[in-house]
Amino acid sequence: MSNLDNCVFCRIAAGAEPCHVVYEDERHLGFLDIFPNTEGFSVVITKEHFPSDVSRAGSQVAADLFEAARNVAAKIAHAYDDVDRCAIVFEGMMIDHLHAKVIPLHRTAGLQPSPESGTTARGDRYFEAYPGYVTTEIAASRANDEHLAAVAAKVNSQGRR
Repeated sequence: MSNLDNCVFCRIAAGAEPCHVVYEDERHLGFLDIFPNTEGFSVVITKEHFPSDVSRAGSQVAADLFEAARNVAAKIAHAYDDVDRCAIVFEGMMIDHLHAKVIPLHRTAGLQPSPESGTTARGDRYFEAYPGYVTTEIAASRANDEHLAAVAAKVNSQGRR
């Protein structure tokens, strides 16, 4: 199924829109984002049109997309001397077509995971509403355990959709 009239990712998958390919298999296409915020920022799409919410995708569709994104992340990490790893994000907000964003974490080569190698606290930013981007920046102050317990109870009461 495709949506060539309304979906730019369907048009890219069909070859009707240009892109700079970094990965392709039978069901996925990886290409460089045309509005990158860092060099090598890529998007991996399903060639078949699925809605963009990965939590509602079939288990195999989601697993296969992750594997394709993981392959792109490995290629990017090998292409840049300063990239040890990439972030893979399933935000799905800009274009309603199932996709993953693969973001190179430049200047991570040689870093080992530790509190010192991660994001440093820059303030008490906490978002009540989605601001249009995802960040892993940590807050300057620790969350209240009562609030965390209430959030965990809320999430755990829902089961799986």
